[in-house]
Amino acid sequence: MNWFASKSKPASAPATASEPAAHHSLGFRALTRALRRDGGSSILDLGPALGQNIAFFGQFGSRVHIGDLYRSRLEVGVRADDEHPGRHLARLLPIESGEAFDVVIAWDLLDYLEPKEVDALIAHLAPALREGALLFAMVSYQKEIPASPIRFRIVDSEHLVYETHGAARRSCPRHKQPDLERHLRGFKIDSSFLLRNGMQEYLWAYRPAQG
Repeated sequence: MNWFASKSKPASAPATASEPAAHHSLGFRALTRALRRDGGSSILDLGPALGQNIAFFGQFGSRVHIGDLYRSRLEVGVRADDEHPGRHLARLLPIESGEAFDVVIAWDLLDYLEPKEVDALIAHLAPALREGALLFAMVSYQKEIPASPIRFRIVDSEHLVYETHGAARRSCPRHKQPDLERHLRGFKIDSSFLLRNGMQEYLWAYRPAQG
């Protein structure tokens, strides 16, 4: 696995006129507070590798593994209608023996995966999740979403820039919390925030059943 760590602090200047506006993120603020409190966390970021984001997490002494799952799936040619999505995850998201994560950042990935793909992803990650590991994710309640996942660029501990590619749109699954929790096996809701822009942010904690 390739890990990224940085001690440098990222620039947190507000967006300029040529940049997309930054959105206030209550869920990311809650995650940041946990990172600041715990220190030295091991983070799995399921989005693309962005230097600004890696540098941000580095200020907490965190190690970051980038697992750009959506892009990797496209590159390998895995289809959403595959009957056995779990068999591809070892290639798409390899996890070495002994690796353990304190935080998983899914961004808006859940809006782009079929339920069976979410089941397979959680089953694949479960052996590498520490007790209490946090999962940060957001889902949209708009009628439509971008054709591919948004690229989230961290501005500071509670602001994210949403970067979309092209004007193509697709229908939004509009996930409900009970449905999400059914597929996020072992995760219990910690907090949720409904934003004015139609995004619902979630922070789950991994509490697998014992025995």
